[in-house]
Amino acid sequence: MGARAAVMLTSDSKAFESNPVCKKIMGIICLSYPLHKPGNVSDLREEPLKKCKLPIFFLSGTKDEMCESNVFENILNSMKSPYKIHWLDGCTHSAKPVSNYQEDMYCAAFKDILDWCLSLCKNV
Repeated sequence: MGARAAVMLTSDSKAFESNPVCKKIMGIICLSYPLHKPGNVSDLREEPLKKCKLPIFFLSGTKDEMCESNVFENILNSMKSPYKIHWLDGCTHSAKPVSNYQEDMYCAAFKDILDWCLSLCKNV
């Protein structure tokens, strides 16, 4: 499931709370959330983020053409749910670097995701 679809599913309180499978979801991992169409920051897809109550981990590139970092930071600051973001320096929406592939960058991101998941499990 894509990042936007996952957030939309969990932000719909009635549908989410009535589904026994959904009740087991402890958090959402969003790999490159599509906040807006490429280059169009006037039409934001922010409502599901603002309605969501689950913890969210975001992995996003600093050069993401569908999620400009300064716009995204403003949205994150207005969210009610706890969140963590890991920026992939110089990466686009597909998590590909514009230049200079660095394996360590991805290893650090995956470790951050793992640590976040483990922290959610400790709270159960």
